[in-house]
Amino acid sequence: MTVALYGGAFDPPHLGHEAVLAAACAAYGRVVLMPSAEPPHKALAALTPGDAHRLAMTALLAEGFGNAEVSDFEISRGGRRYTADTLEWLRGAHPGARLALVVGGDMFLTLPGWRSFESIAQMAEIAVACRSGAEMERAAVLEAAGRYAAEWGARVKLLEHRAADVSSTAIRSALSDGGARRDAAGLPERVKAYILEHGLYYPGNK
Repeated sequence: MTVALYGGAFDPPHLGHEAVLAAACAAYGRVVLMPSAEPPHKALAALTPGDAHRLAMTALLAEGFGNAEVSDFEISRGGRRYTADTLEWLRGAHPGARLALVVGGDMFLTLPGWRSFESIAQMAEIAVACRSGAEMERAAVLEAAGRYAAEWGARVKLLEHRAADVSSTAIRSALSDGGARRDAAGLPERVKAYILEHGLYYPGNK
């Protein structure tokens, strides 16, 4: 069996995340969603809810996918965590399983700058979520995949998915506007209901 790691801020989990998760669940036996404590590549937004809320929203995202689960490994340890360390933990948690790392097309192009990328390439197949019809993105990913294979022995798999153009920043902006909150687009209904119930992303609430 292959266990795939799908990490991110999930701030909040949106329809783009759901589309990638569906593609990953179709490709692999198990998908572990890993909300980050403190992303190495960017700071969390000012209105980001507490960790317990992000975990709960990510669990709602995973609902309906029988082979998806949510882990608090990074959040429970706090601070800045790195993918190579998380993959090492995942390998220990699933002895004998093959590993995969799910990333978006834009993130895939930055992988050589990640800490211990050579170790990542050795431990896990890299599953790149590419939007169907995004030919320029696909071409860039395929070119980079060839280089990564030649230089680091990376194994790359494309995960095609159909997803609307969804922006976490735009969603947070809509949710922070009292008049637009209930009309905020791009969220699974179960996640949106949780956000509204708990008043998340609204100034003064965290």
